[in-house]
Amino acid sequence: MLKLRLIGLTLLAFSAATAVHAEEKRYVSDELNTWVRSGPGDNYRLVGTVNAGEEVTLLQTNADTNYGQVRDSTGRTSWIPLKELSNVPSLRTRVP
Repeated sequence: MLKLRLIGLTLLAFSAATAVHAEEKRYVSDELNTWVRSGPGDNYRLVGTVNAGEEVTLLQTNADTNYGQVRDSTGRTSWIPLKELSNVPSLRTRVP
């Protein structure tokens, strides 16, 4: 019985660790304007660009493709590579 509880707690811990927090603030890297896509991968069509330094809301992530679904200031929802997002505001916002 103790083994079963331990296995259950371990599985619960792993599932909680992999859960994505909804609606996290992120920022597009200062060094680029980047294309955003209609789905979580390079094989989805391009739907526009996001300006460098723009604040976006991270809605979810896809661990297989390393893409995140974001909502920009206009309310548009699209997908962007996670490597092109930052946790800190852009330099032009922080430095007057």
